[in-house]
Amino acid sequence: MMQRTRAIGVGLLAVGLTATGCGSNDKGADAGAGGDVKSSCAIAYGPATAVPGQLVSYRSLGDVNKLPISDASLNDSMLSLVKDPKLTEIAKRGFANGKAFNEALAKKDNAARDKAIVASRPILKDYESVCAGAMGSESVYQSLEEVVASGTLPQAVSGPAAPTAASSTTPSAPTSSKAAAPVVVTPPGAEVKVGQSVTIEAKTYGGETGKYTFTITAIDEAKGSDLRRIKPELREKIGTMLYIRAQLRPADEKAKASSMVSSTFDPQYLISPTDDTPAQVLTFFGDFKPCKDESKDGGKDFCTPISVTKGESLLAVAVKSFESGAITADTPLYTWKVK
Repeated sequence: MMQRTRAIGVGLLAVGLTATGCGSNDKGADAGAGGDVKSSCAIAYGPATAVPGQLVSYRSLGDVNKLPISDASLNDSMLSLVKDPKLTEIAKRGFANGKAFNEALAKKDNAARDKAIVASRPILKDYESVCAGAMGSESVYQSLEEVVASGTLPQAVSGPAAPTAASSTTPSAPTSSKAAAPVVVTPPGAEVKVGQSVTIEAKTYGGETGKYTFTITAIDEAKGSDLRRIKPELREKIGTMLYIRAQLRPADEKAKASSMVSSTFDPQYLISPTDDTPAQVLTFFGDFKPCKDESKDGGKDFCTPISVTKGESLLAVAVKSFESGAITADTPLYTWKVK
């Protein structure tokens, strides 16, 4: 029987690391402090990285027509869900600066455009100081910082060169190429085995809908060295700690053209333990290297730590939603069988 996950609070021995339950894994329900921070960071990520994120895409593609930030990324309708006042202020600055960036692009005002790029630096730094342990990875922040360092558009590494007055307008001869096969979305309700993929639709960082493969790659048991990071009096409450590892990768051209998936993409799990008791989801804040999310190859690697009754394992894992903060029924969209 599929169970929604429940919360457990855990303290770690390592300085600067804490772990708390993230609620029922249903962000519509009351969540513990850990869930609030992670959800708030996920919501604030979009506006806080709006300008740098567009520049990462520009550096990869060299397409000036895709520089404007999408309306979806500048929609502040979820801002009220951010619980941390500092994050709310950072997100508001991000929204305002993103709009200023778009206005400068529309007016072809390069000075105002560069001013918005410079203004994005402290916004990104302030966001990183709050959320670096809960959202994103070191490599992602490094890329975002690199593209705004010059205070102007970064040098594009690919894509068409900007047109000049001397450039030829003579069209090149058409080339024949075989059309790529369409990417088909896996019908909801499908059941697969751990290690197999389903194809889904998800928003790119720029707000477009792309197609991605999503795979639960493994369910690993935590090593003893991982458990020793946890305060002794709390270890018994955890029972057996497992890591649900998943992978998201771009599958169609829209997804591949984006530097990353939307910041609100966050799989919400339903768990089927072998003893049919509720599992606990743990959220670690800080650099918990054995199990953390990381943007990779235009998609993302996910790791969700859970605890089950000591000595037990999982029969299956299902995803009920791929959207952070989504309020949905406990109905599996896709199910991965362990055995």
